[in-house]
Amino acid sequence: MVESIQKTLEQFDPGIIWLDQNNVITAMNAVASDTFEDGKADLIGQQVLDIHPEKSREKIKCLFDQLSNTTNPLPPMT
Repeated sequence: MVESIQKTLEQFDPGIIWLDQNNVITAMNAVASDTFEDGKADLIGQQVLDIHPEKSREKIKCLFDQLSNTTNPLPPMT
């Protein structure tokens, strides 16, 4: 069981998007770029909320608010 979890984690290749302090996309890895039809070039410089469906934006805003809470910070997550 432990070996299968370890193998899964070793194969884990997350999409990563880098944001500046204003939540504008500054960079992304290939996995994240492949997730979007428009591709990497069209996403750099965009506000991250603008690339998500309207129904997802409130949840993302809530996560950003929680991340900026220095009194009770969120644990690392994926």
